[in-house]
Amino acid sequence: MDPTTRQLELPSGQTIVLTDTVGFIQKLPTQLAAAFRATLEEIAEADLLIHVVDISHQNAAQQKKTVLETLLEIGAGDIPVITAYNKVDLLAPEELERVRQNLETQALLISAKNAAGIGALLETIGRELFSAYVHLDVLLPYNQGHLVSVFHEKGHVQKLEHTETGIRILGYLPKELVAHFAPFQRKLSGK
Repeated sequence: MDPTTRQLELPSGQTIVLTDTVGFIQKLPTQLAAAFRATLEEIAEADLLIHVVDISHQNAAQQKKTVLETLLEIGAGDIPVITAYNKVDLLAPEELERVRQNLETQALLISAKNAAGIGALLETIGRELFSAYVHLDVLLPYNQGHLVSVFHEKGHVQKLEHTETGIRILGYLPKELVAHFAPFQRKLSGK
C-alpha cells in the first residue's frame, strides 16, 4: 500500500514530484482499512491531484463519487483535481463519443496502455500547477537566508548558485510571495 514517488519532467521543462497512491478498493477488509486511510492522508499535502478513473468499469461514476467524498473527509477537498479517464482504448467508438460529449472541465481522456492523451495530461498538469506561480531570477544576499528557506519551502527551485555576493535562485514562486523578493529580482534571460 506504500505510494510510489518519482520525479517527472513536464513538456515545459519544469520538474515535479509525482506520487502514485493506492487505488480505491471497494469492500476493503477491516484490517486493511486503517493502512489504506493512512496512505490517503498523504494526499492532503498535495498541490494538485490527478484522479485516474477507469472509464471502462461499469461503476466508474460511483467510484469517482466515492473518491471525491473521501477527499473531503480527509481534508483534501480544496486541492485542485484533474480527472483523467483512463482505458479509453477499451471503449467502442460510439461510447467514446458519448463520453466526450459529457466530459466535464479539467477532465481528460487517456489510455495508459497506448499513451493516448498523456501529452495533453502533462500539459494540463503544468498549466494547473504553475498558473499561480511566477518565474523568478533572484540574487539573495547571504544575510537573507530566511528568504532562501521560503523559496525552497513554498516555491520550485530550478537552479541554485552560490556567488560572491549571494545566492542566485532561478525558479517559480507563488504570486503572493513575489513582493518579498522584489528587491532582489534580476531580469530573466531567455534561458
